[in-house]
Amino acid sequence: MEPKAVVIAGLLQLLGVCFFFSPPKDHCSPAPTLASLMFLLAILCFLWDTCIFPIRYMHMHGYWQLPIETVMAIFLAELGSIIIWCPVERVLYGFTEALLNMVGIDGCEHSRLQYWLLGLISTAVSGALLWFILTATDSMYYLERFTRRFRRNVRQGWLMMSCYLRMSKSARCRALKVCQLATRNRSSRQSRCPATEEENDNDCYEDDE
Repeated sequence: MEPKAVVIAGLLQLLGVCFFFSPPKDHCSPAPTLASLMFLLAILCFLWDTCIFPIRYMHMHGYWQLPIETVMAIFLAELGSIIIWCPVERVLYGFTEALLNMVGIDGCEHSRLQYWLLGLISTAVSGALLWFILTATDSMYYLERFTRRFRRNVRQGWLMMSCYLRMSKSARCRALKVCQLATRNRSSRQSRCPATEEENDNDCYEDDE
């Protein structure tokens, strides 16, 4: 699915805008919103890895694919958040309430334990589902590749910074001048490339004549 369609569906869910299903008047449960956000992230990862636009219509212009996939992404995001996750949260809330009543905890301690226990259980369920979606799709591969590149860039930047800090003042000035000269040469080369390409094209036209 187009990344723009997935981003639009996610932003509408975060803003609480619904088009296909009416959201519940009250909260699904008194659990923290972290579990709902993790479930929404799992839905978006699934949509990003899913191709909804029919293959037989791929020859059509891309302007048709984006609105169709955007509408489908909004519909599926609302279906997952309102129709699927909200009843799951209510079931977990009932299970937590029954567990605390079985133990015999009531009063203010009951409300505090209910909040944290319900948050722990719902976050564990949504986290397990998110991990399953990341493992089943290509998202885990891209996440691992991003983390490897990030660690490599941080390591290289730290080595360069530590080497720069160990230099003397004169050596720092020389290093900065070399860096500025290299940047200037790179920009001048990039500006010359279009000119050389035009000259080569003109030579080709002259040869044809």
